[in-house]
Amino acid sequence: MRGDVLLPMNRLKSDHPDLFAHYVETYKDRTHVLERNIPILNCLWNDVIHTTNVCPRAFFNALKYAGRDPIPDIAWLKIPLRLATMNPCVVYSCRTTTESRKIIPDNEIAPFDLSKFRSGHLDQRTIEYYKEQVGKAQRVLLFQGVAHFLIYGEIDISECEIVSWIES
Repeated sequence: MRGDVLLPMNRLKSDHPDLFAHYVETYKDRTHVLERNIPILNCLWNDVIHTTNVCPRAFFNALKYAGRDPIPDIAWLKIPLRLATMNPCVVYSCRTTTESRKIIPDNEIAPFDLSKFRSGHLDQRTIEYYKEQVGKAQRVLLFQGVAHFLIYGEIDISECEIVSWIES
C-alpha cells in the first residue's frame, strides 16, 4: 500500500504499475475474472474496490479448521461504513462460479442498502470449499462464496483502523 487512498486495480495500473503487477498475480490462471462486467455499476471487476462484511478472524479460523496454517500477521483495513458508501456500491452474493462467465448474473447483484447491512459470516459452503482445496493441495480463493461489497471509486483510508486477522 502507498499513501492514504485505496484505489481499484485499474487505477493502480496507471498510478502505481508496480503495485498493479503484484496484485494482478492473484488472478493468475483466472484472468477472465478481470474482464467481468458488473451490472448496475456498468464497469469492470478491476474498476471497483472489493470489500466484505465478514470479520477477518472468521477467515483465519476457517483456514485453520480446513488444515491450512495461515500467516498470522496479515493486516486488514476496517473501513467505516460512511467512507465505504460515499461512492456507488453494490453487493455481489458470489454464489456461483463459472470460468468463462464475463458478467455477473443479475440475481447475484443488488444495490447496497444501508438499512439491510449486517455483519456477515462464512457459511458452511465456503468452509467446505476451503477444506476441499486444502485437501487437494490447491490454492484457496479466500473470498469464494463470500459476499463482496463492490465500491466504484476510491476510498480515503486515513481514518481507517488496521486490524490483524487473529485479533479482530
